[in-house]
Amino acid sequence: MVKRIAIQHPYDGLAEGQSAARIIAAAKLLGIEARELRDSHDIIAYNPDFVLSLSHQDPKLTPLPTYGVLTAPTEWYEKPRFVRNILTYDAFLTVTPTAKQWLEDICFGARKINSPVGFYANSVLPYSGDIPRCDYSDPSLMYIGTNWDGKRYSRLFGFLAEMPFLKLYGPEKSWAAYPQRYAGEIAFEDDSGVVKAYRKSGVGLCIEHADFIREGMPSNRIFETLGAGALAICARTDFNQHWFKDSVLYIDTDLPARALALQISDHMAWIAANPDTASDMARRSHAIYCKHFALDTLLK
Repeated sequence: MVKRIAIQHPYDGLAEGQSAARIIAAAKLLGIEARELRDSHDIIAYNPDFVLSLSHQDPKLTPLPTYGVLTAPTEWYEKPRFVRNILTYDAFLTVTPTAKQWLEDICFGARKINSPVGFYANSVLPYSGDIPRCDYSDPSLMYIGTNWDGKRYSRLFGFLAEMPFLKLYGPEKSWAAYPQRYAGEIAFEDDSGVVKAYRKSGVGLCIEHADFIREGMPSNRIFETLGAGALAICARTDFNQHWFKDSVLYIDTDLPARALALQISDHMAWIAANPDTASDMARRSHAIYCKHFALDTLLK
């Protein structure tokens, strides 16, 4: 029986820290202790049953069973140093068939056997409160992030910022160009705050880096939105279409920025005009999420 999990990653205040906080909370629900640890001495002293490595920046650091969690597009891992790190892990956890195949291929090429690839994502615990639905009488569109590569969708956010429904969350400096749409910062450790914000808005914009979209690798935006019970406006990827089918609204991210902004605006107008149907879609996508992607379910 698993009693302790060590969570290994080298970062402060980034997505890995948020994922670690979520894993700790989910593990607690299962009666398991989990702790963030940075170096081999601390991991060995903690004596966990296994180690989850959340970043390809680190190799396996101890003789303990160590499982690498791969949640980025595989092309991000293809530097020799990263491949070397990944090949030190005893097993792997990822969520897309493409990433699973890539891992199996590099292990085969390195003659590394008996290293299984499990189904897992650094998702979130689902909302389980007693409020039956979000209010779609006056929906707003929430996007949360650090905008770390601000040029990616700067034109899109420029057009969306002209529309009254947009709400941007994250570090204030990240959204300084759109002060009229900035809604505040939510501490990454505070998932209850994230859930409340999604439920208040009703709709989450799930738009990823182009590399994620090209490979169909989901980001935390889709997990946060659906876990909160909100309706997702998301990229038309194989992953999203396979799992969520017609329970979400799709956008074509290869459109020019203005056309993409208008497509999103049309979706928001449709939601406001069809609140009951939008609510039913959110309910269905939340049920799919809880069955397949709730973090406590995946961790179990």
